[in-house]
Amino acid sequence: MPDTRLPERWILNPVYRDLTDTDWRVYTWGLMFSNDQLTDGHITASALGLLHPEGLQPESYERLVKAGLWDQVPKGGYVSTNWNETQTTKEQFLAQRESAKVRKQRQRSRQAISTVTPSVTRDVQGEDKAKAEDKEQDKAQEEIDIPVANPNTGEVMEWEVATIPVSDLVDSEPF
Repeated sequence: MPDTRLPERWILNPVYRDLTDTDWRVYTWGLMFSNDQLTDGHITASALGLLHPEGLQPESYERLVKAGLWDQVPKGGYVSTNWNETQTTKEQFLAQRESAKVRKQRQRSRQAISTVTPSVTRDVQGEDKAKAEDKEQDKAQEEIDIPVANPNTGEVMEWEVATIPVSDLVDSEPF
């Protein structure tokens, strides 16, 4: 599930600073609930009791609406008014998950090919094993994932694959 973000700019924003502790807890737990359930900021009436350890907090809901952080939904419940500004939408999350799945499948496919083929080829050609391993290590490359972050939110949008020759990794000093 996506992480819930609480931007540091909220510290200086009087809308957030003026919330009571109960209001803040209900609001942030509402964000976490919505992220966990992929509801894009919608909190049903039946879920409201989950947002505070002492159960329903109707006065807090009213103050959050008055502060402009929530809107009341006609069928019951509430929706966060600034969801798309700070949180990952369901659509974005599902697209990221699918992209990561495809990327991992490609990586596993490449690894499966590269670990089987060299051994079979070396034995068939009858090369000296040590000499073949030296050649193989010179050609070998390791793939690592590098995060690509959204510059506005810092959220990792995708992981690019970088290819680094193993010899560069072997010859380098340890950290």
